[in-house]
Amino acid sequence: MNILSVRNLNSYYGSAQALFEISLDLFQNEILSLVGANGAGKSTLLKTISGLILNRSGDIVLDGKSIIYAPADKIVGLGIAHVPEGRRLFPGMTVMDNLLMGAYLRKNKEDIKKDLEYVFEIFPRLKERRNQLAGKLSGGEQQMCAIGRGIMSSPKILLIDELSLGLAPKIVDELIEIVAVLRRRGISIVLVEQDVQIGLEISDRAYVIEHGKIVMTGLSKDLLINESIRKAYLGI
Repeated sequence: MNILSVRNLNSYYGSAQALFEISLDLFQNEILSLVGANGAGKSTLLKTISGLILNRSGDIVLDGKSIIYAPADKIVGLGIAHVPEGRRLFPGMTVMDNLLMGAYLRKNKEDIKKDLEYVFEIFPRLKERRNQLAGKLSGGEQQMCAIGRGIMSSPKILLIDELSLGLAPKIVDELIEIVAVLRRRGISIVLVEQDVQIGLEISDRAYVIEHGKIVMTGLSKDLLINESIRKAYLGI
């Protein structure tokens, strides 16, 4: 089942166009990977979907309803959470307060409590450090906190920008497993990953973006063995 559709999306920074006629689909319980070189437009696409870039045209449809004109806070309330590149935590606030910021639009305290318990279940290190300042966490722990904050908004779709950037391989392996766990929970995931090998290995399908345009799409397992992808992105 199609949960998100992007149609002929154009996005601008001022008068400079960054995305050109982007169209893609995300299906229920799918992990979708956006791959491409640094500066290709992957992060811009996530920011446009989540309403952080308002200078846009085309259409973005969530569960059959257009959200192209919706502001970022409404998009969060409709079920799209964005884990930004660089994590963007509040460093002077505790881990607990950062997590609760993800639930700022929610009213049901019992449901919030259940989701907090779930975050602590999948990220036990966050439970241990819940009273610690987020700025004092390691890079991997900060990424866990950023993902946990996204979960606290009770999303249908989680947009994760640069899952593995700057992290030790062991931490990356843990986060890859968490992405699979979240999919099993019913969350559809759009993953931006500069490490093309990782992005293709953990996703179902992928879109390749170059210079703000989609140049290729297909099953991730097929793209992994595609000769042009291997030469351009995998160094093979």
